[in-house]
Amino acid sequence: MRITTLIAIAVTVLALALALVLPGSKQAEGGDGGERAPREWCTGCHVVAVDGGGSDGAPPFTLIANRADATPERLRAFLTAPHGRMPDFQLSRPYITDIVDYIWSLRDR
Repeated sequence: MRITTLIAIAVTVLALALALVLPGSKQAEGGDGGERAPREWCTGCHVVAVDGGGSDGAPPFTLIANRADATPERLRAFLTAPHGRMPDFQLSRPYITDIVDYIWSLRDR
């Protein structure tokens, strides 16, 4: 197979996978105040749980939580603005708050 065909197949598979994972509405509701939002939205790329649940394609949440420059405000701003490093899931504010709160709960005290 040619490389362009392989890339087209990979993009199609990724789009189908995201369509199956994302909820029916374009914007997730959130607001449950726990680990559910990070497990639902982030485990495809991040290790989100202390027990190692998730993927290692991006920094683990414990590493993000313990960065010297990490603050809840910076995490919220990062998740609010679309950027090339993450898919634009168009998360609702309650989901963003849940994810930020969960990441912040992993910070070493």
